[in-house]
Amino acid sequence: MSGTARDDAVPGAVPAPSTGPDRRNVLRLGAVGIGLGALLAACGKGNGIGGSTAASSSSSGLPAAPAVANAADAKKFSGSTVATDIPGFGTELATTQQLAKQFEAETGVKIKAIPLPKSTSDAYAADQRLLASGQSSPDVLLVDLIYPPALASYLLDLKGHLTEAEIALTYPNLIAVNTIDSRLVAYPWYGGFGRLYYRTDLLQKYGYTKPPATWTELTTMAAKIQAGEQQANKAFSGYVFQGNAYEGLTCNALEWVASYNGGTFIDGNTVSVDNPNAIAALKLAQGWIGKIAQTSVTTFTEDEAHSAFGAGNAAFMRNWEYAQDLQKGSEVAGKFSVAPLPAGDVKGGTTAAAAGGWAVAINKNSKNQDAAVEWLKYLTSPAAQAYRAVNSSDVPAQPGVAAMSEVQAALPALKEQVIPFARPTQIGAKYNEASTVIFQAVNAMLRGSPVEAGVKKMAADLRELIA
Repeated sequence: MSGTARDDAVPGAVPAPSTGPDRRNVLRLGAVGIGLGALLAACGKGNGIGGSTAASSSSSGLPAAPAVANAADAKKFSGSTVATDIPGFGTELATTQQLAKQFEAETGVKIKAIPLPKSTSDAYAADQRLLASGQSSPDVLLVDLIYPPALASYLLDLKGHLTEAEIALTYPNLIAVNTIDSRLVAYPWYGGFGRLYYRTDLLQKYGYTKPPATWTELTTMAAKIQAGEQQANKAFSGYVFQGNAYEGLTCNALEWVASYNGGTFIDGNTVSVDNPNAIAALKLAQGWIGKIAQTSVTTFTEDEAHSAFGAGNAAFMRNWEYAQDLQKGSEVAGKFSVAPLPAGDVKGGTTAAAAGGWAVAINKNSKNQDAAVEWLKYLTSPAAQAYRAVNSSDVPAQPGVAAMSEVQAALPALKEQVIPFARPTQIGAKYNEASTVIFQAVNAMLRGSPVEAGVKKMAADLRELIA
């Protein structure tokens, strides 16, 4: 497997379609769907989650990836090269590299890996420019599930390339999200929700018996723990999250505002953010900076938050399910647990989790479409999704995989009830611009600009955009 860095690639999250399921039911991950017997048949005989002999285990200690069930079809394109986006760091990168090695070994198709950068927003803009210019590479793209409305015309329609049985393996909601004008432009790969990670050892040390139920409780608990821990570790923070000016901050801000019963910035076709509850939520978050969160959090993406928490430098962290990989070999392994995010301290306050996730798409101008389709089939197969769930803590996009005992054991957060909220993707191709308005405004507030004035300007900019 070869690798090429791309400055302008892709990471991100899951929206509800503009018509379809309620925003609170975008991605329920329960033990439903295909039976385990059918799932194992789809995975191939006896391979389970890793352990195939065709490719050796990695230097990181990961087991070999599962066998390629579609190897016979893929071998027809042996000698061709598929350029593909892959996650850019951590165990997500390592597991995907293992899958690529396995695919190469069994099929003879070369995989040219293009690791993605951290910023979802920069990646989206770059992909849009790349596809609009008619370039044929990369052949396979990883797309945040907010991208399809804007990128659909540049992506291959997967209907006719995937069987009805293959399409039926995943959640119907996610197929709807990725279907634009009756064209299936991407196939779901993994999903997730915003979660609260907390240090169980530190809660016990400072006299707490359970994680915070509200944001006010989190603020109080984080302040107490930080004050104690900073006596020996000045780098310690009470709370870390995604505060940089990019899509991840839109997700965090959505959770704050929605938890305070302040809407989702744009509800239906109406800009709704300029309300007292949204302002209260954003003022609370602004108050964390320099107190329970160091000022550097305004530059954090998921990776920086993950690193800080994993190094033992935070009591609480907001992140996606994949961060459960910290149970394997980090400084906090065995010392943390996962809970729903706190609720807002207002009438109608609720826990709120931004729905996120990724899908796999094929460049319509690819010169290797047939080989690319075979790589997509393997990468998104039940066996590959189970392998990634167990080894890199990515939430599978297939209910049959989510129901597997190995996956349930690796992802205990799947058993926790969440109340998901979708980002306002009902505005279609204008979503990326709207998100930019949101995260730039919120980042400015975190850095100290007045919240009321910032919300007023944000609302005005959003109204002008969707008018």
